[in-house]
Amino acid sequence: MRLLIIKLTSMGDVLFTLSCIADIKARLPDSQIDWVVDEEFAGLVRFHGGIDRVIALPLRRLSRDRKISDRVRDIAAVIKGFFKIRGQRYDLLIDMQGVIKSAVVSWFAKSGQRWTYTAPHLESPGLARWYTNFWEPARDLPAVFQYRVFAGVALGYTPDLNQTQFEFKKEPALVSAAIGTQNAGPGSTALLVPFSSKEAKQLDNQGMSVIVTTLRTRGYKIALVAGSEAERQRGLEIASLSNYEVEMIYRPIEHFDAFRNRLADFGICIGVDTGITHVSAAFGVPTIGIFSISAMQTYGPHHWAPHARSLHADDPQLIAAITEMVTQLPTAPSLADSSNTGWHTDRPLP
Repeated sequence: MRLLIIKLTSMGDVLFTLSCIADIKARLPDSQIDWVVDEEFAGLVRFHGGIDRVIALPLRRLSRDRKISDRVRDIAAVIKGFFKIRGQRYDLLIDMQGVIKSAVVSWFAKSGQRWTYTAPHLESPGLARWYTNFWEPARDLPAVFQYRVFAGVALGYTPDLNQTQFEFKKEPALVSAAIGTQNAGPGSTALLVPFSSKEAKQLDNQGMSVIVTTLRTRGYKIALVAGSEAERQRGLEIASLSNYEVEMIYRPIEHFDAFRNRLADFGICIGVDTGITHVSAAFGVPTIGIFSISAMQTYGPHHWAPHARSLHADDPQLIAAITEMVTQLPTAPSLADSSNTGWHTDRPLP
């Protein structure tokens, strides 16, 4: 069976959708799966062992204000991607995005079974005419489970929601100059993700400086993710407030392969509801997810990762709760202890 999955954006949602691949391969081991994704997040999909072909389209980049020559190049890349889709016959197609862009992608695909969400859950109800089969989202389920159930309904099986497996590829870490390692050892660094494209999700600098200080007293180096110059400046302010050196990991989504190869360095991740936080949890890093405007019940990593916890950002005791969790973790592994292979891969948070 040849399947086409369409999930274009964003990183967290693409990650959640990848959880259904292990289910599909367990029930249909001979199935071949193609995946259409925005070029910005293609690195994550390519690293999954169950995807046979990744078709990356520069749709986000195409919508930005850029030089005419760049836009022409992007349009050509999109057209080339459409020809790839059109050149294959699919037994079944699942559009898990449900927006106009994904509907256009699905229109180019040859398939007799074309699944998406019911009309009220599409970006425009009129898009439903481009599909043959529909699934009513189970809003009471966490997002990861929703995607797994959707795939199961389309393919005729019931997933076991008691465990979630992402089954990313296993390969030696690659050396990359895109992100410096600062001689970090396995599990010796704490990854902080305090910023988001949505201002309401972000954590305040003073609270983050307290977390940095607590982590440093436990022996952890500090790495902080920044996705823009403004976030990088805020990261420097956090470092100044805590009076500790902080490594800045700048725009990791653009350098995903390099960031992925750093994951073994991280003994803990503390972050807001954003893609990098969820990716860290999926790769086995003990993770504390912090949620504000988004629903913890839907997106909290604690639902599917036994080594993750989720907290409310508006809890007045948030910083105290985080510092208590941190103090219950082991001290950071000694950088000189090369035998330590990263306790964080199988150790749950307290």
